Amino acid sequence: MPNSQKKILLIEDDIKVCSFINKGLSEKGFEVTIALNGEHGLNWALGNKFSIIILDIMLPDMNGIEICKKNQS
Repeated sequence: MPNSQKKILLIEDDIKVCSFINKGLSEKGFEVTIALNGEHGLNWALGNKFSIIILDIMLPDMNGIEICKKNQS
């Protein structure tokens, strides 16, 4: 599968980190969706199909472990 068909969800509250990761992945042809908090990230994860989710553990509203548990339900 070409990278352009691989969708990545990035859940990260630090805008500088998001920008850095997004730039690198986009340059390699990946389609990156960014969620800046846990609630939006969980909604994106549940409502869409991604090849991979890059998830920050320490988010201000909902930590990454909670998101993983809710995404499995």
